[in-house]
Amino acid sequence: MISLCAMLCGAASFVDFHDFGVAKVDWLRGFLKLQNGIPSHDTFGRVYAAHDPKQFSECFRNWTQSLRTAISGEIVAFDGKTIHSSAGRGKPPHWFQPVVRRQVISNAFVSRSS
Repeated sequence: MISLCAMLCGAASFVDFHDFGVAKVDWLRGFLKLQNGIPSHDTFGRVYAAHDPKQFSECFRNWTQSLRTAISGEIVAFDGKTIHSSAGRGKPPHWFQPVVRRQVISNAFVSRSS
């Protein structure tokens, strides 16, 4: 679960998974038992190395497809970006777009990223 959440936030390595876990440990403890703390990057590597990539891919694909059928109504994706070219002029603004079926349904500037 830690690596999935980390990947959704842009993590690209086992070190990133660990760093994400350390940074978000309080949030993760809201739904995970972390009796031994956040796994090391080496532990993430061993866990992923122990899985057959094709089987893991198939299971992950089946799981994500089951989410689509389990959720009633439309799925709304949220896209947000910080406008970095505005640095040096106070806090940079953040652009936010909810998207349904690849159609932008709204645009907004927000005061901070979340």
